[in-house]
Amino acid sequence: MSWPVLFFSMGIMIKRAASHAFFTLFGLARLRGIILQQWLAACEIYLPSEKPIELPARL
Repeated sequence: MSWPVLFFSMGIMIKRAASHAFFTLFGLARLRGIILQQWLAACEIYLPSEKPIELPARL
């Protein structure tokens, strides 16, 4: 294999891995948002209180 072909294939692999990692992180963030939404809905159902539930600033 010549050097240009090697660099080209390495670039494609790196690009593919980077996009895969990006989509994985994006998917995990969306999944965490959905889980948090469901958890908040469950808290509203099971803990009916007058004032809204205070969440910690950082989760």
